[in-house]
Amino acid sequence: MISNARRTLTKPLGACVAAMLFLTAGQGLGAGGVHAEGAEPYPMILNVADYGAVANDGADDAPAIQLAIQAAASSNSRNVLAFEEGVYNLGTAAGEEAMLRLSHMRNVTVRGATYADGAPATALQVNLPLGNDVSGAAAAGHFFIENAKNVKLENLILDYGPRFATAGEIVSVDRASDTVVVDIFPGMPHFDGMKAYSANSWDLETGMLLPVDALTIGTDKDGYFATTWSKVQDGSDDRYRISGMGFSNRVEVGQGISWHFNVDTANPNLRVMYSENITLENVRIYNSLGMSMLAGYNKNFTVKNVRVEPQGSSLAVGPRDAFHFSNNRGQLLMDEVYVKGVRWDPLVSRSTFVEVKERIDDYSIRTSYGVGSLSFDAGDTVAFWVGDQPFERVIASAANEGGVMDVLTFADPLPDTVKVGSRLTHQGYEWDQVILRNSTVEGNFGTALVFMNKNLLVENSVFRNNAYSNIGLGPTSVNTGPFARNVVIQNNLFEQSTWIQKYNSYDGTITTFENHASFNKEKYNDGIVIRNNTFKDLHIGAHATAVHLKNARNVELSGNTYINVNHPIKVNIPSTENIVNNDGVPVVEERGDAALPAEAIVVDPTSPQYKEVVGSWALSGLTGYNGSITRYSGTAGGAATWTPNLEAGTYQVLAYRIVHPASEPATKLAVHHAGGVTEVVSDFTAGQSGWIELGTFEFAEGAGGFVRMSRANPQQAVSYLRTNAVAFIPAND
Repeated sequence: MISNARRTLTKPLGACVAAMLFLTAGQGLGAGGVHAEGAEPYPMILNVADYGAVANDGADDAPAIQLAIQAAASSNSRNVLAFEEGVYNLGTAAGEEAMLRLSHMRNVTVRGATYADGAPATALQVNLPLGNDVSGAAAAGHFFIENAKNVKLENLILDYGPRFATAGEIVSVDRASDTVVVDIFPGMPHFDGMKAYSANSWDLETGMLLPVDALTIGTDKDGYFATTWSKVQDGSDDRYRISGMGFSNRVEVGQGISWHFNVDTANPNLRVMYSENITLENVRIYNSLGMSMLAGYNKNFTVKNVRVEPQGSSLAVGPRDAFHFSNNRGQLLMDEVYVKGVRWDPLVSRSTFVEVKERIDDYSIRTSYGVGSLSFDAGDTVAFWVGDQPFERVIASAANEGGVMDVLTFADPLPDTVKVGSRLTHQGYEWDQVILRNSTVEGNFGTALVFMNKNLLVENSVFRNNAYSNIGLGPTSVNTGPFARNVVIQNNLFEQSTWIQKYNSYDGTITTFENHASFNKEKYNDGIVIRNNTFKDLHIGAHATAVHLKNARNVELSGNTYINVNHPIKVNIPSTENIVNNDGVPVVEERGDAALPAEAIVVDPTSPQYKEVVGSWALSGLTGYNGSITRYSGTAGGAATWTPNLEAGTYQVLAYRIVHPASEPATKLAVHHAGGVTEVVSDFTAGQSGWIELGTFEFAEGAGGFVRMSRANPQQAVSYLRTNAVAFIPAND
């Protein structure tokens, strides 16, 4: 609740007296209150109560706290802004981004109180009017730290009141009308017309995500998300229904459901920019309107004993990343971190790809980096991501042409491989070292750790109940990058995760990838050690794999344990090299469009073992494996089969996928083998054409086994089934 109660804001005489108590014999202050040269810099305690901020009175404390911040900024001492136990209400934003702004500050600690067990006892609660798609000051975060040095936040709870998310129990499901009815949990916010961003389903007994697809996903505010929750007029105050969102077939009565009122317009709880030596310690975040923290262009960051987690009746925290680091440098330490209940990716570390727009001559290029605040200067080093190996060049001169366009001239000539469309990165915007240890990331609908930088150590941590990969190494979109280099992942537990394929083609709970149109088979993820980890219960979906390697070289696996895992290791042959498997477990080889072994049995549309069994089919202009013909059908119930004549034995089965925007996004490939039928659903609109692995199976002698293609949703025919080759490769003894 926001109160308009007036306060008298006083000068901090008590704070100055408190600071004097820290002086001992032989120490004194120099002129103007600055510590004398050579004196021990004892901190000056600035109690926010001396500026009018009072806990638990329901009044707006933001102006008083901002006065205390300004007092600390004007001092040359080490300052501690001290809070008492209780709730401080924040209702007046210090700008568009946050309630509290720490700008150009040095040597400041913002310190809350603690309970006897050490848990934070000071809550900073942002009070904003509830609504959908809020932005600016109406979606303010807690802190904006900019151009600061040696700043620490400790012993704090960051929350919203009311929270911009809700949760409840599903009490009715009508699949015929695609209607879901929910009873909101006591104490959770609700209003007629709530949008249902980033909705997920939960097991209310375990408090964990159910292993199904996201109930809602995306940011289409005026299209898909124009459908909202409406209050059920039955006399209850907390019962709501929603129809036409398409998730009634993924939920059951008695399950939990969470959703958010915003997705990409709100500010993070913490925004940290252009700063140095920032520490978060003993902090809790219970609700986020967007990201929990966005940190860009900083040097040296420590996150210790920080928990982003749902509290009370909440099931989820926020609709976006928990920690998003962009273009930072120096050291990053994340120790004893806990993240649960965020959508998208809990932990992200990335830099920015810069595009070559023009090659002016052999020494100069014109570039554009799309977004961000990169700057290039003479003497800076950049890496060009072209050719077999990336290479570096030193800038001789840099001229900014306004906005995000620069002309860069280098001391040495550029090879011919640098062309329009090539990508480069600024080497000054990457970490020197990143350590993630003693942490738990669980119950998140995303990839637990997305890492696109160098020098990473992940150890002694738990990754559990995360929908996508637990660790994803490599670029994720057109502006993000570069690739992961010098990575050690050791002594961790990975379990009950990865029931959704990353980008429809990455299957590993640890995976190396590239999701960038400028790259294809480059092996730029380099120098990765995966050792002494435990992979457990990775079995939901035929794709589920412990380690999936693409676009990587120099990878070593050793000492890992695999328990109830569908596939221990998959390796994409065309885009990898020097993969050392010391674990002694089977490796599934994905060949893409690479040559098959001589013993492979291939059935394609020219073979009599290929049959179009349902629907109307025609010859396509697209080509498949080795330039072979492909066929297509727009028939809703269309189907085709590949039936080889095999000797009895074990075979790896591959299908050559024909990718095209008009292809069927839910193509079902059913392998009929001696043990039954195994179905794989693949998106033929995404990724690149090539071999995909359907599994390894036992087949009886003869033509009793086959592969059948159809639509996963045969009642829909808005796209085309596309057939080419299926390969059966005898397994090694």
